Amino acid sequence: MAEFTHLRERLPAILKALAVGIPAGFLFDRLHIPIPWMIGPMVAIATFNLMGVRLYSVPYGRQMGQVILGSAVSLYFTPTVVAELGANLPAIAAATVSVFLVGGLGALTLSRASGVDGKSTFFASIPGGAMAMAVLAERYGAQVVPVAVAHSLRVSIVVILIPVVLTYGGFPLEAAAYRPDVPLDYSILAAWLAFGFVLGEVSERLRLQNGYLLAPIFFGAALTSASYWGHAMSALSLPATGCSYLSRC
Repeated sequence: MAEFTHLRERLPAILKALAVGIPAGFLFDRLHIPIPWMIGPMVAIATFNLMGVRLYSVPYGRQMGQVILGSAVSLYFTPTVVAELGANLPAIAAATVSVFLVGGLGALTLSRASGVDGKSTFFASIPGGAMAMAVLAERYGAQVVPVAVAHSLRVSIVVILIPVVLTYGGFPLEAAAYRPDVPLDYSILAAWLAFGFVLGEVSERLRLQNGYLLAPIFFGAALTSASYWGHAMSALSLPATGCSYLSRC
């Protein structure tokens, strides 16, 4: 299993990452920063990596973080949310097409400005997960480094800035109207996450991109649209995802 390759050599750096990321999450939480348990580890581990202190994520930390996050997102597909999605489907479809059009134009502009080939700037400009887009770039003969850098920068800026802007910018938010209000059952939670991980692993072996995130979303959404349960998973996913993502900086 590739995730456990050279585990003994990486173990000190993994423990250092946990020693840095967990206190950073706690500190950001005390400072009332939005999504502190993700932004805190991201900023802290990125800072250490940029200073030359190499840190590594926990084996399967990224994958398990995606499973937890995907499962948490799926809980929001309540009948109310599904109805809202249906009512706004034309706008959602138009926005999706617009994103690809803007991404294509951005790829042409970036290619002319940077001198990087168009294929690489295309994968660097189209929205997607940093790891998934880097894999696709390598598969289709594009340069991996520019793609990985562009998406890492984009995701970092979005994750750090957007929550702060929405929280303190005075924007009217109605999240409570769509939040699932159901009890948490730890036995169901454990079984749900275990099955989500299996679905993700099968999806990845079938070469489906972002399988650990998308498979639990579709699985959970199918169940949630009829009946749903606890919503405490999202907080659990943030430290694992944040530490894993920024350890690659």
